[in-house]
Amino acid sequence: MFSIAFLNPCEVPPPEAEFAYGRIVANGLSERFLSALNYWGREAYLTQWAEAVSAVISGSSREVLITSICPPNDPDCGFCWALYREGDIVYLQNNLLFPEQLASIKRVRVPAQRIVIRLIFIAIVI
Repeated sequence: MFSIAFLNPCEVPPPEAEFAYGRIVANGLSERFLSALNYWGREAYLTQWAEAVSAVISGSSREVLITSICPPNDPDCGFCWALYREGDIVYLQNNLLFPEQLASIKRVRVPAQRIVIRLIFIAIVI
């Protein structure tokens, strides 16, 4: 099971608010996030999420779900969840987006190859 959405209206700030709460759910993961609304509105996030998920379902090996983005000249960081597909398995990884990475995001369709690189950690037990 997978879902990403803004929380229902009684749990989120009013439409004119600068932030909105959302939740991403995948198997045992359930994480709340805060989305900045001063650059992208709710509809832009929803559109980007739908496009990214559709791309992964269609076979794309790497996409991102932007959960918070600020204007390009803003010194704040953004956040995303990277989706990495390997066969029938899709891995999720939470990522911080630095201002120089945010500058390349000018439209809703995001070039995932420019934003995140999957990190794989292998633990060796001796």
